[in-house]
Amino acid sequence: YESHGTPHQKLEANYLLGRVYTDLNMTADALKYFQRALWVEGTDSSDIYLARTNNQIGHIYMYQNIFRKAIPYFYATYRYSSIAKDSTVMVFALRDIGRYYYTVGNTTKGIMYFEKAGSLINKSRLYKLRQFVYSELSLLYYNIGDYQKSIQAFHLSDDKKTPLIGAGTFYDNAGDIFKAMNQTDSAIYYYKKSFKETSPYPK
Repeated sequence: YESHGTPHQKLEANYLLGRVYTDLNMTADALKYFQRALWVEGTDSSDIYLARTNNQIGHIYMYQNIFRKAIPYFYATYRYSSIAKDSTVMVFALRDIGRYYYTVGNTTKGIMYFEKAGSLINKSRLYKLRQFVYSELSLLYYNIGDYQKSIQAFHLSDDKKTPLIGAGTFYDNAGDIFKAMNQTDSAIYYYKKSFKETSPYPK
């Protein structure tokens, strides 16, 4: 689609090639094609691939610890996904904006964006996304010593219906929270659950 096709096809093709290079850990090439996707002329601002492309660029910068370059792309992700009315991408954009703020030391603002993401999940009934937001929000509350809210967010993150991604770390974090609240039996219960998962770090 470099020399023909619709703007959408050119945008999508460059986005997908960027994703391939991302999976191959060829970051420079991935970034090149994501940028090409954004440079395609004539695209519709409601095209969800604009949101997804901005999100991928944001992640590339975030994982390289270049946070101030990442944040404009996360805001752009939210803007384009709002135009496209894609609540799922909006949720992840809000979460990533929250990640930026707490990583650079603004925990209060970070929590605010995580709470916005949680509200959107509940409003849109996207309950399967709770684990991607509330598990981290639980840790943020834990880090500021608000253990009651930490427990509430923890329970929301595990809806018992959707398989947990990174369950070992999730259960290890739960053990820390309950230990901080002097609920020893619950802490031991979740620490033991983390041993049943495959990830070696929480073990």
